[in-house]
Amino acid sequence: MYALRTGAKLSQEELARAAGVSVRALSDMERGRSRGPQRRTVQALAAALGLDATELRELERAAESGRPRPAARSVNRPANQPAARPAPRHNLELPRDLGDFTARGAALHRLRALAEDLDPGHPPVAVVCGQPGLGKTAFAIHAAYCLAPRFPDGQYAIDLRGMDLQPTPPRDALARLLRALGVADGALPTTTDDRSGMLRSVLRDRRVLLLLDNAADEAQVRPLLPGHGPSLTLITSRNTLAGLESVHRPELALLRREEAVELLTRVIGPERIQR
Repeated sequence: MYALRTGAKLSQEELARAAGVSVRALSDMERGRSRGPQRRTVQALAAALGLDATELRELERAAESGRPRPAARSVNRPANQPAARPAPRHNLELPRDLGDFTARGAALHRLRALAEDLDPGHPPVAVVCGQPGLGKTAFAIHAAYCLAPRFPDGQYAIDLRGMDLQPTPPRDALARLLRALGVADGALPTTTDDRSGMLRSVLRDRRVLLLLDNAADEAQVRPLLPGHGPSLTLITSRNTLAGLESVHRPELALLRREEAVELLTRVIGPERIQR
């Protein structure tokens, strides 16, 4: 663990904060005093270190055997290579990503920075808003896939149906999220406030990514936001949701001409474009 941390040029405090573990626990792992840390802890450390699939498997094997033997850090790992980890199974999986996704590099870079500098005391919320046709949902889904290795406890997506005549009530959305997070039906509180409190409690120690798509207004999404913990929430909406406090707003502008041509080329092929 020491070799991985120093290879990533992180202090114990920085890695502990990014992974959501205590400095003492991390120190014990590096000195071999912690025998076989939990799988969730190993996955959180791997995500914070940016390990690739091979390095993650070796770190997990070392943890299982109780003999920490981290592999050397890869120097040239592709930036968006997904981590191979057993993701929790649930019914709010991310929709399919677009293979021909184009542009939006600046907005994606901003979200990566949010994930890298995540403060569990103030879990970040990013609102992607704008007119119809900008690709808000496609961008948010693509970003969620890119950031997934940093959130080994799962990625959860829910359509809030904000443009329907009757958007999803927060109480119903909370029930779906809590069930997906493993809360049994019999344990679900009755009121919206109590369900919101339970969601914050469940998420307090989990590194998850929430995608709240097609939000109607602030009142709908506010009960769904984590209060504390190493999570990231992405919200898409046609409305600005200006009443939400302390949120980040990655800007999605209309595609430039060259970006539009690139997208069209990926969709229909370069031969037809050249005609």
